[in-house]
Amino acid sequence: MRHKRVENTMKYIHRLEFQDPETYDVATATTIEEIKHLAQAGFKKFDEANGIHVYRRPKKYNS
Repeated sequence: MRHKRVENTMKYIHRLEFQDPETYDVATATTIEEIKHLAQAGFKKFDEANGIHVYRRPKKYNS
């Protein structure tokens, strides 16, 4: 970060939040109906491969 003092850099490093991949519920969808259902359940699109949409949401999500 090019700070002259390490203390200034440490202010920002402590603010970083690293996500554990196991803190997410993961689901896949291949049809519009499945996509709608996941969106209503609070999932957000994460990735797509070979026509399969991958969604995730934090495990602490309450709905």
